[in-house]
Amino acid sequence: MTAAAAMQGSRGGVDLPVEDRDRVRNHLAKYYAKMGEETPWERED
Repeated sequence: MTAAAAMQGSRGGVDLPVEDRDRVRNHLAKYYAKMGEETPWERED
């Protein structure tokens, strides 16, 4: 959850090339799916 929050900009965000961000989000989404949760970037707050 901390990594996903960093991807959303918390704690200063992450310094990743734009072309790698989707791959990282997809990887984190697998863990969220295992927990039965929605990723922060899929939520409508």
